[in-house]
Amino acid sequence: MFISGWFVSIRDPVMTLGVIVTGAISFLAGFYLGCVISVYHAWWFPIGLILSLLAVALVLGALRVIVPHRTPAVLGAVGLLSALGLLAGLDNQGSVLIMADNAGFLLLSGVALLVVVSLAWPRFASRSSHYDRTRPDGERTPSS
Repeated sequence: MFISGWFVSIRDPVMTLGVIVTGAISFLAGFYLGCVISVYHAWWFPIGLILSLLAVALVLGALRVIVPHRTPAVLGAVGLLSALGLLAGLDNQGSVLIMADNAGFLLLSGVALLVVVSLAWPRFASRSSHYDRTRPDGERTPSS
């Protein structure tokens, strides 16, 4: 099974199940967030839009920070964008949740920008403690 640049061994069912469950939860969380922000983005136009974009940034940022690889963040973004795409279209009665006005265009373009930035953001390596290990009076080593 190929997942986000890593091979997950089928012989380890716990690891495989964990990856599948994490991906499913991330997708459903993104889909749920997309449904919620599509309803509330036009509520008090600038405030609801700002809160919606803040929620998207927090959820995608949390997925990138908590999980060491990008797979849950990608699946959350796919769920988010699929919910927004689904709810931006017409239903069989002609109603639409994301209208073609300023709020709708700003929501869709803002979410797309946040998705690209959050997925393209590099993971910075933690600070090396090599210097502290070689010095007897290092900053990060316990003093005796």
